[in-house]
Amino acid sequence: MLGAALTLAPVLAWPQNSTQLPNPQNETVDTQTHPLPALNGAAKYEGKVVRRIDFRGIAGTNPDMLRELVVVRVGEPLDREELRDSIRVLYATGRFSRLHVEASPATGGGITLTFVATENYFNGDVNVVGLNKKTPPKAHQLVYAAKLDLGELFSEDNAKRAIERMNKVLGDNGYYEANITYDLRPHEDSRQMDMIFHVVPGDLARVGAVKIEGDTGIPPDQVAQVTKLKPGAKAKASDLNRALDRLR
Repeated sequence: MLGAALTLAPVLAWPQNSTQLPNPQNETVDTQTHPLPALNGAAKYEGKVVRRIDFRGIAGTNPDMLRELVVVRVGEPLDREELRDSIRVLYATGRFSRLHVEASPATGGGITLTFVATENYFNGDVNVVGLNKKTPPKAHQLVYAAKLDLGELFSEDNAKRAIERMNKVLGDNGYYEANITYDLRPHEDSRQMDMIFHVVPGDLARVGAVKIEGDTGIPPDQVAQVTKLKPGAKAKASDLNRALDRLR
């Protein structure tokens, strides 16, 4: 029976080996890259006394706590290496995806340093809506397949990859033309990003006429018995794969 090919009418297709996407979406706080910004703007103030340290762009972090962390200190002369070390310390908290520093003259002499930050978001609640509650898959199965663990670093690349995993589960259950979109609901205070995935499953695929192309020696009237595919039954990916295995 080598060389046999199983075809269904209508023909159904699903990704057997989906193309692997690039890997930045697997980035974590530990692997997130943080190129140190150029300090040209602040360099001209080196040696000037720091009168004030401000933070811009933070919502979920206490600025007083950050002032305690940085190496530069109010009342001390600005040192370029201490400024770089301060940026490294801030990145090490895992709270920031981007940082740069601005310096400006302070009233009465000296300078004001402003750390301008882009804060990270982290995965919050993940919900799936739109599924038929009476038939599989269930919402919790898609949430599990998404692999968007609570508290892990959020990125939209990970959300898009979650859709690929959800579509695989839907295909395994006979939904090959599902459409999935998502809404993001950020929480500025906690820096958590809730995600709501909206699923339109589409029509459930069912087995039509089953034919075998190629010289297998199986009479047409025995195809259904050998493949165990019944016309009208749900066309699940696992059943189709088992049918192919039986023909090999």
